[in-house]
Amino acid sequence: MPPLPAAVEKCLSSKYQYVHKARKDIQAASDHYKGLIPKAETFIFNDGSSKELVCLDGTIPVRYKGKSYYFPVRVWVLDTHPYHAPLCFVCPTPTMQIKVSRNVDESGRVYLPYLHDWNGNTGSDIVGVLKVMIMVFSETPPVFSKPLGELNQTPRHTATPYPSSSASGFPMPYPSSSSVNYPSPSSNPGFGSSNNNTLSITDEHIRISLLSAVESRITDRALEFEQKSKAEEEVLKKTNEELIQGKAKLQKFMSDMENDCRELDSNLTVLREKNEQLKLAVEQMSDSENGGVDIDNAVTTTAPLYRQLVNAYAEESAVEDAIYYIGEGLRKEVIDLDTFLKHVRELSRKQFMLRALMQKCRQKAGLPSM
Repeated sequence: MPPLPAAVEKCLSSKYQYVHKARKDIQAASDHYKGLIPKAETFIFNDGSSKELVCLDGTIPVRYKGKSYYFPVRVWVLDTHPYHAPLCFVCPTPTMQIKVSRNVDESGRVYLPYLHDWNGNTGSDIVGVLKVMIMVFSETPPVFSKPLGELNQTPRHTATPYPSSSASGFPMPYPSSSSVNYPSPSSNPGFGSSNNNTLSITDEHIRISLLSAVESRITDRALEFEQKSKAEEEVLKKTNEELIQGKAKLQKFMSDMENDCRELDSNLTVLREKNEQLKLAVEQMSDSENGGVDIDNAVTTTAPLYRQLVNAYAEESAVEDAIYYIGEGLRKEVIDLDTFLKHVRELSRKQFMLRALMQKCRQKAGLPSM
């Protein structure tokens, strides 16, 4: 990989905002296409301002109808590269004439979709521009040889006009010199091939070029329509899957609701039955002779021994509660210690007697010990 010329390195270091990226891209293009030579030249813009920029000047190889041709081009690299597209031109020699097409205008400016959609953040580079340019020129050559009558006339050296604006937002530069010499491989001097030094564009060539352009446009439209249809199909498939899943969820939700309704109906029937039973019990209690239930007689036993056991248990529980609350009174300083000890002693004695009575009753009744 030969280094860039010193003048180019100096221009990159002093004029360019993204030196490393611009140097890498220019180096890659010059290594890939040996016919392009990096140069540092002064460009004059339409507003009269000038700026020193780097350009790739030379020829690119193109295969046209099975033969190799070398077209002279210039690629101007702006000082904001790679975030603005380079400016590409076809620069015919005095023996050549520009062939105007949808990709090349009268001034030699090259228009490509690649340049229009340039994006330095996604990998657009000069090598890609040159590859697209070669592909386009292989279908429609950008120049053709002048007739012999015009070659004998004295050429008028005038500056080549260029468009006043570009897709990148920069004013269009044009070379400060009026004529340029382009290097060519020794086997193919200038523009042409080893078998034929002139290339004449006939009506048949134009017809083939138009057919190729129409075919390309139709192919692009068909591909675009196919991609759009596939995208819409994917969206419809996804929507259909979501609808199917939603239908299953709704069916499950409805089934759960039906089960809940049946369960609620069953519970409602049981509730009504219980309500009727409660109403009947209330009416029976209201019509009873005593007019109510005797609390003392609500709990009764089948034998006097059991009743004695129940009474002893109730009294022992009351004594235990009394001891607890006496302790609370001492803690809160409601009673003094002497009073606490006196009553606790009496209650403990009574509690002992009650527990002994309960133990004896349980033994008589054949119940397990406490």
